[in-house]
Amino acid sequence: MDCRATAPCAAAASTAPQWSVYLGARWEGIGIRSGGSGLAEVRNDSRVLSPILHTLYKLPGGGGDQVRMAFTRTFKAPDAARLIARPALTINNSASNPDSTGNPDLRPELALGIDAAYEHHWAKGALFSVSAAARRIEDCAVQALNLTGGRWALRPENGGRCEVRTLEVETRFPLQSVAPAAPPLDLRLSPSRNWSKVDRVPGPDNRLAEQVPLSATAGIDYKAGALTTGASFVYGGGGHVRLSQDQFTCASARRDLEMYGLWKFDSLLQLRVSVANALRHDWISDRRYAGVAGSQATRSTQPGKTWVRAMLEARF
Repeated sequence: MDCRATAPCAAAASTAPQWSVYLGARWEGIGIRSGGSGLAEVRNDSRVLSPILHTLYKLPGGGGDQVRMAFTRTFKAPDAARLIARPALTINNSASNPDSTGNPDLRPELALGIDAAYEHHWAKGALFSVSAAARRIEDCAVQALNLTGGRWALRPENGGRCEVRTLEVETRFPLQSVAPAAPPLDLRLSPSRNWSKVDRVPGPDNRLAEQVPLSATAGIDYKAGALTTGASFVYGGGGHVRLSQDQFTCASARRDLEMYGLWKFDSLLQLRVSVANALRHDWISDRRYAGVAGSQATRSTQPGKTWVRAMLEARF
């Protein structure tokens, strides 16, 4: 059982026509009760008081350019799958292919962060923005490998402090804003770079396992009369991750191409066709163990599949 409660309190102030400040506090608590057949009863209570400070400054000139900054303290509770202590068993159990189990004593992650962003509106429907963020996470959840009763098992544990940084650039604009004679195309591009460092894990590559170090999204949309069509390409970088003193993983990069087309027959009837994973890109991941029990490695491949979907929508 998972019980949560929040109590926000906030105040907003405008110190100047172009500058506004939002100051608040948020109390959040979570109570976890778990148990079951063959499982010990566990009680886990956590609570935190989080200050919140947001400020927005609109640059002079009336162009819509603005700078945002925020200082926050956030509280991230573990999901239910990480709390269930009953293990999921593997067939060929080994250090590189372990069982997985939850941890009812897992504490929430508490993060102290600062965000900053600059937004520039340089034409109608056109935006260029740069944002950066830094987080210091306490009680960071990491996967710990243990040998219990002759079987290897992964179990989430609180692993001390983690530092996270993010830099993101986004731009979107109609092509006609830079080339008036161009077709009516809308373009968008959003690359992002992420860094992290888990103090409990020795380096190199001691970053968060779920974090994608480099990602980017590019898209194009076209509209002419009753037809709207477009495509988007998403890239997610892979690479090596050191999970602990003797655990290592490596994942391939992901490349996803999606396309769609929408034809409106009238205001009540339309046909939508979409294609997902058009490149049929396979995803490959390696897990390696190198420790006192020797050295083992396992590779898994998730074959890429292309999905085509057609949907006719009618309104009555």
